[in-house]
Amino acid sequence: GARSAAHLKGAQATSNEGAGQRSSPQPRSGFGIGSQATPLNGDGAEEPVPVDERREIERFYRERLRRFGARDARCLGFTRDSQRKRFEALCDLGDLDRRRLLDVGCGLGDLLPFLLERGVRPFYSGLDLCGEMISRCRTKFRSRPDVACHFEVGSVLKHEPAGPYDFVVSSGMFGCSTPRARERIGPSLERMFSWCTEGMAVNFLSAKASRREGEFLYVDPAEAIKLALRLTPVVRMRHDYLPNDFTLYLYRNGARHASRARRRSEPRMNGLEVG
Repeated sequence: GARSAAHLKGAQATSNEGAGQRSSPQPRSGFGIGSQATPLNGDGAEEPVPVDERREIERFYRERLRRFGARDARCLGFTRDSQRKRFEALCDLGDLDRRRLLDVGCGLGDLLPFLLERGVRPFYSGLDLCGEMISRCRTKFRSRPDVACHFEVGSVLKHEPAGPYDFVVSSGMFGCSTPRARERIGPSLERMFSWCTEGMAVNFLSAKASRREGEFLYVDPAEAIKLALRLTPVVRMRHDYLPNDFTLYLYRNGARHASRARRRSEPRMNGLEVG
């Protein structure tokens, strides 16, 4: 508990400017899905998310936020039911209670209340590219001093965390279809996995979906598995909870088995079995 609290405190004290002064691991080339992408940020001079594309992503979510409102999951491209099913799938990663958890592309921070309602109280950090989303998160959780949480604006390929996390999750981060979105998937997975000590769960819209919408990005599950196996041999996938979505789980060697053993010895509250 003390280790996790110190980690959060350190994260809160670290500004975006300070983080930017540290060196960032360079993504490997050839890490795109279904594209012949050139290496991203290969010489350290390019912005991983071009300014115009970053603005397009922010505009996409701002417009949905104004159209549907912050209380409607459709502002993030989900229905309430599909968001719940995606969160349930993310929780299959492992025991998140009292663990250091980073939610990349956290949006409005909806995962945190979902966990709290089920008796799961992580040391939670949320990261999102959209400043308006993060501002709303900070306002929403300001009245919850009992909840250990921290929110920060940033790009996954530029962000430098204050310390490692036990688990990293991401829901819908790769949903918006922009010109270079597909080629950033590999470097993003590599970077996020480098931040966790136990495991990571990430979901995607599936290229196997029978119906597609042009503004969203769809990914071939087989190609995603190939990328995951470049990072760790301990990989699994779920493609059974929604017809148009799948979740990848990546673990450090042996971490998944240790996590399962811990869950068996520590029953979850409210009868919830995670994983």
